[in-house]
Amino acid sequence: EEPIEKQHSWKDIWDARDDVMALVDILRNISPWVLLIAFFILGIAMSLTPCVLPMLPILSAVIFGGAQSQTISKFRAFSLAMAYVLGMALMYSIAGMLTAALGSGLQAWFQHPVVLIAFALLLCALAASLFGFYELRLPVSWMNQVDRLAGRQKGGSVVGALTLGAISTLIASPCVTAPLAGVLTFVAQTGSVPLGGVMLFVMALGMGLPLVLLAIGAKSLLPKAGAWMVGVQRVFGVIMLALAVWVALPVFTSAPTQQEIHRLSSGLEFKRVHSQMELDQQLAQAKSNGQKVLLDFYADWCISCKEMEALTFSDEKVIAALKTYQLIQVDVTKNSAEHQKILKRYQLFGPPAILFFNEQGAEMTQARVIGFMKAERFTERLNSLKN
Repeated sequence: EEPIEKQHSWKDIWDARDDVMALVDILRNISPWVLLIAFFILGIAMSLTPCVLPMLPILSAVIFGGAQSQTISKFRAFSLAMAYVLGMALMYSIAGMLTAALGSGLQAWFQHPVVLIAFALLLCALAASLFGFYELRLPVSWMNQVDRLAGRQKGGSVVGALTLGAISTLIASPCVTAPLAGVLTFVAQTGSVPLGGVMLFVMALGMGLPLVLLAIGAKSLLPKAGAWMVGVQRVFGVIMLALAVWVALPVFTSAPTQQEIHRLSSGLEFKRVHSQMELDQQLAQAKSNGQKVLLDFYADWCISCKEMEALTFSDEKVIAALKTYQLIQVDVTKNSAEHQKILKRYQLFGPPAILFFNEQGAEMTQARVIGFMKAERFTERLNSLKN
C-alpha cells in the first residue's frame, strides 16, 4: 500500500514558523515553483536598472544583424533573442553552481569576524555604487578584449547570438553586481549545486525577458527609460545596506567567555563544554545519574540564542519542566576546528540547536529544536518527552 502524501496548508506553515524542523519538513513537500518564480521576478527587476534597459535597442541590433532586423520574421527574431538569453543564462547558471559548491564548504569560514567585516564593507561599497557615488566597470583592457570577441561574432545567427549572450555577462555583471551579490549569498547558504544552478538560470531568463519582448515587436509592453529606473537602483542600495548591517551584527555582540558554568538570570545553570572530550564526560555523568540531558548549542554572536535565553529559558513553566534535566551547553562562539567536529558529529550547521537525550544516553532525535522556539511550544515539547 502506497503511503498517503500529506498535504500542507498556509496555516501549517504559519503554525511552524518558530519550529525550523517542522518547517523544513513542510517545505520538503512544497513545490519549488514558488522559489523559481521569485527568482524569475528578481531577474526582471535587475533588468530594469539604468545601465541595462537603455542597452536593449543596441543589443537587439547586434543580435539581429543591423539592417536585417527590419525584415526578419518574428519567429526568427524570437529564436535569436532566446539564443542570446540562453547563452547569458548558462553563464549565470555556472556561477550559481560554483557558488553553491564553494559556499557549502565556506559556511564556517564566513563566521570569522574579519571575514564578516570585510564582506559587510564590500556590501557597503556596492550600495554606494547603487546610490550613484561611482560606477562599477571592468578594467579598460578587459573591456577591449570583450569588444573584440563580440565583434567577431556574426549577427543574425543562432550560434552568434548564443555566444554574445555568454560574453554579455562580462559586461552586464559589474552593473548588477550589488543585487547579484545578494543572490549569490543566498545560493551559497543553500549549499545545493543543482538548486544554485537552476535558480541563477531562471533569474537570467527573467533578465532576458525585456529583450525577448523587444525582439517580437512588443515595444509597447516595455517601460520607457527614465528617472524611475534610478529609484529601482536606490531600492537595491537600501537592501544592500540592510544586508551589510545584518552580516556585521554578530561581530559587535559580547565577546566569548570560557566560564565553566553559564548561569542565566532565570536561575538555570548550563555546564559549558568546549570539546568532544568534555561533552562525552558530561553525557556519561548524566547517564550514570539516570538523568535526561538538554544539550544546547550556543554562540555569543547568535541572535536567536539570545532570544532563547531571554524569552524561552526565562519562562516559569520551562524552568519547572527542566528541573530534572542535566543542562549542557556547547559554546561554539570561536567556531574552532573542535567546535566544527562537534557540529558535524550531530549533523548541525551551527547554533541555535537544542538536542535531548534520554536516561540511557540516547538522543531523542524527533525532539530536536533548530532555531528559536517560543516558550509555549517549547514547554509542549518538554511535556511530550515525559514518558
